[in-house]
Parts: sequence; structure tokens; C-alpha cells
Amino acid sequence: MFGSRERFEYLLCEKCGCLQIADIPPDLHRHYPPHYYSHAHDLAHPAVSATPFWCFLMRQRVRPALFGYGYRLARLFGQRSPLPREFHATHPELLRRAGLSGFRANILDVGCGDAADWLHKLRVIGFKRLWGVDPFIERGRLKGGIRLFKTDVTAFARRHEGRFELVTFHHSLEHIPDQFGALQAAANLLTRNGACIVRIPALPCRAWDVYGTDWVELDAPRHLYIHSRSSITTLAERAGLRLEQLGFDTTAFEFFGSEQYKQDVPLSDPSSLWINPESPLFTEEEKRRFEDLARTANQTKTAGRAVFMFRKT
Repeated sequence: MFGSRERFEYLLCEKCGCLQIADIPPDLHRHYPPHYYSHAHDLAHPAVSATPFWCFLMRQRVRPALFGYGYRLARLFGQRSPLPREFHATHPELLRRAGLSGFRANILDVGCGDAADWLHKLRVIGFKRLWGVDPFIERGRLKGGIRLFKTDVTAFARRHEGRFELVTFHHSLEHIPDQFGALQAAANLLTRNGACIVRIPALPCRAWDVYGTDWVELDAPRHLYIHSRSSITTLAERAGLRLEQLGFDTTAFEFFGSEQYKQDVPLSDPSSLWINPESPLFTEEEKRRFEDLARTANQTKTAGRAVFMFRKT
């Protein structure tokens, strides 16, 4: 990511297929500098300060799309208030599967970062009880209606057991040293039959087979564990979570990022496609091919980004 060219040893378990770092660096915090992407932006969005009437209209439009009721009001106000772009960026299909009953559901995002981007989008579309935990953020605070805590999920669970209808790990579980403890804490935080969404890089996948250690999702040394579908399911079951659904949501990033690493171009390089959409590193035809590769990988279940929906047992 930052082009330090440091080397880290990883081990692949022959039994469960989990790929993990051999030794967790004692100075792991050094690898999350202030310009790390999830810390680079503060909470801010103009829609949060919108008028009460605008927020009312937004809730009427979003409610039937997420919860399956309120169609009459949606039809009444639909022409004046289209679904916002934030709605589509919240992964609404996952929210529907989680079975949330309404905007007052308690939702916790683990590893939210200072930006708390996903929580912020939920706030925009109407959710009111939003929480985030992350030991690497600058400080805990309440801002924009979102409660952020500078702590890890295990410590947080000791004070808030059985409180949340939904706990999420959006590409954060792979950063946590105590995998079992984190999933067990999530299970303890959930209400009866609550849902836990885990989005992580996972094996097996096409990009790992093709690129090996140039696979961008390896992200050494921040990604301490790259689970196989078998290892994460087994670990979750031990922690009190049963797998309900498995999906895939990789993007072109998995392929162009890996190609960049193969060319020894860090993600943070000014010429990186991750930084500059007009990057000369790849032709327009190559960019379209990366999109096609991602689409095919998701369809054939060979993608390197997987989405696990767990339910509290």
C-alpha cells in the first residue's frame, strides 16, 4: 500500500486453508498512519444537517425499500424524494437479509475508522442508533448522531451485551489479532436471532492463484488472517454464530491492484489507479477487463472478497 517493501512471512494451514501472518508485528500501529484511508476523512456530510422535512421524506422513501412496509407514504412522497445514492452504498440487500425491523435498530460497525463511512450513510438514510468501535481511531466521540468508541470489540462487548440487532465487520476482521474473541464478542453483543455480517478477503480465489504474494488483498502486514470459507465458518460456529448465507462482492480493485503490485507500483503512488482514475498505467480496454474479471469472479464464486451472513445461535 505505502511502498515500504518490507517483508513478512505468512503461513498456510493445511487443515483449514487459513492464510495467516507468522508473527504479528509489535509495532502494528505504525502501519496505520494518519493518511491510512479509513482515518483520512472526518465525519462530515451535508445531508446530516438537512431540514427535518427533507429527512422525513427520505425515511418515507427508504422504509418500504428496506423493511417492506410504509408503501402508501412512499407513493405519496415518491415523486419529490428519490432514493439517495447513500442508500445504494449501504449494501441494502444485506440490511434486508439481516431482518431489521426499523430505523431504531441498534447497529454496531467494528473497525469503523475515523471516517465511519458506512455508518454515516446509514445515518443519512434514516437510522438513528448507530455505534462504531475501532482501537486505531484518534479518539472516541459523538458526532453526527454516531457514537464512536476508541476500543476493541471484545472490551466493548463487556458493557453492551445483547444490545444490537446487527453487528458488522466491513473488511476489519482480518485486521484483528484475536479472531475467536472478536467473533465471540459479536455473538454476545447480538440480540436473540441477531445478525452478524462479515465482509473479508477469503480463499480460495482466482486472484490468489494467479498473483500469489502480489495479490492486493493480502495487504501485509495489516491483514493478519486471510480465512478460507471453511476456517471462518468453523471459527464462527465455535463463537456462537451459524452461517446463514455466503456471497461475493469483489470489484475491479482486486485485479488492477494486484497488477500494480506485480509492476511494483504501490497503491499510494501518484500513478496508481486507486489514487488517479485517469492513471496511464492501464489502457481503457484493460480497465474494462478488470471490471469483467470481477463480475465473472463473483458469478463463479471465485472472487477474493466474500460476504458471510451469520445468525446468533
